[in-house]
Amino acid sequence: MISYPITKKMHDHCIGLVSGQKLNRTTFVADGGGQYVGFIGETCFAIFLEKLNLKYSATGKEVFDYDFVVSGLTFDVKTKSANRVAKPYYHAHVSDTQKHFNCDYYVFASVAMEDGVGVQCDLVGWIRKSDYWNICRPMTRGQKQDQFTCPTDACQIQFSELNSMHDLAQNLLVHGEMRCL
Repeated sequence: MISYPITKKMHDHCIGLVSGQKLNRTTFVADGGGQYVGFIGETCFAIFLEKLNLKYSATGKEVFDYDFVVSGLTFDVKTKSANRVAKPYYHAHVSDTQKHFNCDYYVFASVAMEDGVGVQCDLVGWIRKSDYWNICRPMTRGQKQDQFTCPTDACQIQFSELNSMHDLAQNLLVHGEMRCL
């Protein structure tokens, strides 16, 4: 896991992007409330790529299926809010409606919130999209797990089942392509 403190500049930038409306039928939060943490997750993934000196295209505003293109590979950043920093036993969720989306990899992020403001973003890991759908466990709308109530039919895996962000960096830097180590 790689953690980033959320600066005032990052917070203000992401707040400025929030529309206050549901973006599409795959959005978990109806009032667009998830956009803030989604933009933070995407911003932190961009910082991750920049620190590696990797060229990328941020495509989230133009392309429906993924958020980034890196070395010809597509990445969809999935971000959730939490009351505390991420733990390995927390879960990553993807709505069933996104199973057909054309992306290569998922990157999962968790934003620790205090009083409605993000304080830390954890890039918890990544997984090949096809691997995710092969190992994920289904959840139905309204199903409760710990303090989470699933807002739509979805699938989940634990953060501990994801590949590390360090492995992602190594794959992109050393191999120039994704080879699961």
